[in-house]
Amino acid sequence: MIYNNVTLYVPHESLEEYRAHEEWGKFSHIVPFIGGGPGDVDGDGSVGINDVTNVIDMIVNNENVPAYYDVDGDGKVGINDVTVIIDMLLAHN
Repeated sequence: MIYNNVTLYVPHESLEEYRAHEEWGKFSHIVPFIGGGPGDVDGDGSVGINDVTNVIDMIVNNENVPAYYDVDGDGKVGINDVTVIIDMLLAHN
């Protein structure tokens, strides 16, 4: 089913509303975004190397990681999220 295979990116402030919604809530992976959209974890309006280093720093320091750092939509923040951001950067160059 498509609801299990697609990541739905939504405004950060509306995340819980989407998850609770009758139709939108059917998506398994609902991920908030800020600023320039998916991958823009620092909220500066674009995806850049700072987004990569911010996610790495959070992972290495075991800090409380915000949900919008889950760029790949798998429900956790890890090295794959770093890889996804790098892929985004490479795709735009």
